[in-house]
Amino acid sequence: MREELKKLYGHRLRFEALVEKFGSKSSFRGPPVETVLLRDVRRIDTGELVADHLWWARGKWAEALEPGQVIEFDARVDSYLKGYFGRREEVYAPPQRDYRLVRPTRVAVRHYISK
Repeated sequence: MREELKKLYGHRLRFEALVEKFGSKSSFRGPPVETVLLRDVRRIDTGELVADHLWWARGKWAEALEPGQVIEFDARVDSYLKGYFGRREEVYAPPQRDYRLVRPTRVAVRHYISK
């Protein structure tokens, strides 16, 4: 669980993160969903590390991004249930509440880190 995000639940704050890479995941119907992996997500005001990584769907806000860029953005801290929701007894483990960032806005490239 992301304990730092749990403390900030419900707040909308400014964060920064490194754009690591792009990928995709299958969807229930239709084409795969493009994703973006953000590393070392930190609060701008305190510099506190709130998550080591986040996977987000790649929307219009991320069209111009490239791996290696450090970005700033505003996002809200929200919770969700993660785990297995099926009926197979041998796989069953109760779902757990975890925390994430949602609704990114005011995305801006801060600087570029060359590899």
